[in-house]
Amino acid sequence: MKYAMFSHVQWPETKSPEQAYQEVLEQVQYAEELGFESVWLAEHHFTRYGLAPSPLMLGAYLAARTSRIRIGTAVIILPLHNLVMLAEQVAMLDVLSGGRVDVGVGRGEPHPSLWANMNIPRENSEERFQEALDLLPQLWTTQRLSHQGKHHDINDITVVPAAKQTPHPPIYMGISWNEDRPREAVDRGHRIISGVVLDVEEHLHMRDIYDTHAAELGLDLRAWDCPMFVHTLIADSKQQAVDDAREGLMWMYNMIDFRRTVHHGSDMHYDFPTYFAEHPDPSFTMDRITNKKSLLGTPEEVATTIRKLNRECGVGYYGCDFGFGGLPHAKVMRSMERFGREVMPRVDEN
Repeated sequence: MKYAMFSHVQWPETKSPEQAYQEVLEQVQYAEELGFESVWLAEHHFTRYGLAPSPLMLGAYLAARTSRIRIGTAVIILPLHNLVMLAEQVAMLDVLSGGRVDVGVGRGEPHPSLWANMNIPRENSEERFQEALDLLPQLWTTQRLSHQGKHHDINDITVVPAAKQTPHPPIYMGISWNEDRPREAVDRGHRIISGVVLDVEEHLHMRDIYDTHAAELGLDLRAWDCPMFVHTLIADSKQQAVDDAREGLMWMYNMIDFRRTVHHGSDMHYDFPTYFAEHPDPSFTMDRITNKKSLLGTPEEVATTIRKLNRECGVGYYGCDFGFGGLPHAKVMRSMERFGREVMPRVDEN
């Protein structure tokens, strides 16, 4: 069983950006000490929901302060990027980190302010995504690449430096509720990553689609090797874990709803506290969040569930979102400690 850590680098009103970044650094360093395989960072723009407009820049900072843990993106929003520059930056980070980069990519969120602020029509984001995904591996593996497409023109380009990993850093396609995405990932020979907004059963359904399609095509691809990310918190009892998680989870899921109402600019300039007070129940109910989207409980309870996911559901790579909603740093670190010291050994027991 492999373990990953995931972070939105969320920025509630009680924290400064400097504090949020420092806490993530300490959490990633501790994850490496505890034996986690990787950390995954989400790209977000103009929002308190996530403070990593450049997950590669944050990844470089983390890579310089660690020695072993892999640095993943979950996800880079491909339609927003100059593709040649992105390929260069990923390759550079791969060299600087000693070949520790995993590249998760996606189409991007539906929130209207993102596309309006970037001056990119969301209605063509899917074709932008598909063309970019065609070209990205070629940029890392082809010298003097040329391409004239609808959204990308590449003229005699050789990416410098070359990535350290060969043939290129692993590519993971982000999936949510679109059942075509797992099949597309298989067709392209890529792995998948599934985000924290999915219910655990939805994660498993998407992974089954991936495995079934790979088996139909006779390809050596398995969701076993793909991380699924779940809100995770360890406490002395299930009720204590739910109580500790409540404020952070409510902030996060209310923020998801709130961002849909912001059509331009940054959501930090709007009155989120008032929105939160007037909408105490997000579109995702608290019962669903805590019981279907999260794994909250004692070390024994959490280990039992993860062992079942591993033994019965084909999950070989479990991803923990420990710091959701700006959860207090001390609680995150304590939860991480108990997960590493008490949960992980139990999962490995016969």
